[in-house]
Amino acid sequence: MNNTHLSHISLLKVVAMVTVVLHHTLCFYGAWFPYEGSQAYLNFTMALKEISMPMFIALAGFIYSYLKVNHGKYNNTGTFVLGKAKRLLLPYLLWSAVLLTPLNLAEAKPINVLYGTWHLWFLLVLFLEFMFFHFTFRFWGKTSKVADCAI
Repeated sequence: MNNTHLSHISLLKVVAMVTVVLHHTLCFYGAWFPYEGSQAYLNFTMALKEISMPMFIALAGFIYSYLKVNHGKYNNTGTFVLGKAKRLLLPYLLWSAVLLTPLNLAEAKPINVLYGTWHLWFLLVLFLEFMFFHFTFRFWGKTSKVADCAI
């Protein structure tokens, strides 16, 4: 992959990262001191939340489809699933196990792993997104009216 060719995507990834950090930094004060902040402040933190995570998910999907269509990557389903499981699902499951230990909050329930354990939900969503689109890619390619996905 030519890094200069997708530099605009890297810039969007940086914007998404900054908005996630800003949201998590600022929402702490909005959650703990809700009556001390202004409504504009609370609206700003919520706007950051509404932008950052959807941007991450869209970028991950774009990069996956770009690499698959334009560079022939991810053609081996076994390697793809194993790679994504190692990179996304394994850390999700390991950290979920740590967070669900009896030493943690009483609200911890093993069923939470299926719904996305606390801030780890994003890893599970990404894994499921990749699996869904990988296994339905042929369908999307047949229904697409776009002849070429080149950038």
